[in-house]
Amino acid sequence: MSYFFHYYNSLPKHHEADFIDVLNLYLKNKKTELIFLEKGLREIKYPWDFLEIMQMIFELSEFKNYDAAAAQRILGRNLINSELGCYLSHYGCAERFLETDANYLVVLEDDIEVFPNFKQNLESLLGYLDQNKELDWYTINIAAKKKKLAKNIIEFDNYTLWHAYYFPIRGVGLVWSRRGAEEFVRLGKTMQVPVDIFFQSWLSKNGKGLGVWQPFVRPAGLDSDILGTVATQGIKRKELENRSFSHGIKKQKRMWRDKYNAFKHLFKYQID
Repeated sequence: MSYFFHYYNSLPKHHEADFIDVLNLYLKNKKTELIFLEKGLREIKYPWDFLEIMQMIFELSEFKNYDAAAAQRILGRNLINSELGCYLSHYGCAERFLETDANYLVVLEDDIEVFPNFKQNLESLLGYLDQNKELDWYTINIAAKKKKLAKNIIEFDNYTLWHAYYFPIRGVGLVWSRRGAEEFVRLGKTMQVPVDIFFQSWLSKNGKGLGVWQPFVRPAGLDSDILGTVATQGIKRKELENRSFSHGIKKQKRMWRDKYNAFKHLFKYQID
């Protein structure tokens, strides 16, 4: 799966963004999404560079950090190759970020539409965070489809920053703090669930997720690489996942557990 990720340095005193490194990982034979993303980034005059990676197809047993038994226990199904590849791409972005001295990481998946005010909004968001370091956060979802169980922090001209106590499931656009990336790398090495489910459960439990509304990016309606194998081979997803009879029950249980954790944080915030 292809990713655009950006190492974002601290803002200088005059509050102009200092972009130090922009890398886009993409599959050589999957460039539809890349061309769309490239067009959007050029239109907003956003600096970027590319780094190519080769598409690799693995058997599930070859993913060394995949715990299939845990996936069945938690989800009632297996993870498919594309989900594991997506997870590894997010994890790899966090690892690369931590090898630098940058303060923030922006990760955009391949099949997104970048809104015209993306650069302006991102600069104002990171400028605010740079000046309010007491705000304890790990990850910001900048592509939320809905705003649920949230508490506003501050309103800007084009959007609102809020505590995303029920962290949005759609992870196509994320901003990471160094502390958040460190914790993800530490706790998320073993793959047991899809990465967006990991983010939602983890951040709903610790209350350290943020969100913006309106979003800065959104899915472009293109077929992403993430499900390309399933689509092109005509294989039903359920067949690859090997779902058990408990799949639906476990999905509902997970949803209500995450909402319960979100309610706890929201209630505590209102009392404080």
